[in-house]
Amino acid sequence: MSAFRFAVHKTQETLQIYWELVRIMVPVTIVTEVMSRTGLIELAAPALAPVMGLFGLPPALGLAWLTGMLVGIWGAIAMIFTLVPAESMSVADITVFSSLVLIAHGLPIEQKIIRKAGPGFAVTTMIRIAGAIVYAMILHHLLAATGWQAETLNPTWIPVAPRPTGWVSWLDSSRHSSTCSPFS
Repeated sequence: MSAFRFAVHKTQETLQIYWELVRIMVPVTIVTEVMSRTGLIELAAPALAPVMGLFGLPPALGLAWLTGMLVGIWGAIAMIFTLVPAESMSVADITVFSSLVLIAHGLPIEQKIIRKAGPGFAVTTMIRIAGAIVYAMILHHLLAATGWQAETLNPTWIPVAPRPTGWVSWLDSSRHSSTCSPFS
């Protein structure tokens, strides 16, 4: 096979995989976004508040974990400091929370992809959530018992007030600032 044919063949394979992922991710992302915008995620979050107590975390982080489980890691990260002030958390707290999100995140999208490989959605979802809970509990107790990472969280970057979204908001805000670009 010539190098050109090989490249064409690999490009076709890559595009087929890409298309398969797009067919999974776009509908799931839309449904999750609708759930988020209609408040359905916020309605379910209080159920996770007691679970946060198992890890010594503020109850408000239940909403961030739920968002992470449905939307993905970046959705959870964006919510952390809007829900809980940074100075009220320790390095251990953010480490435990991060472990929860890293193990159980983006479940609708990732589980749909995993299901194509064979295992069932419900079983693998429960394994990931249970694994996250067990690991976070062990980590919380280890860090609490040893005092490791007990210092107050002092992030070098804390999100600022939300930027205006949409052209109308940008136009209104640009009247009051020296910035003239919606991208700056």
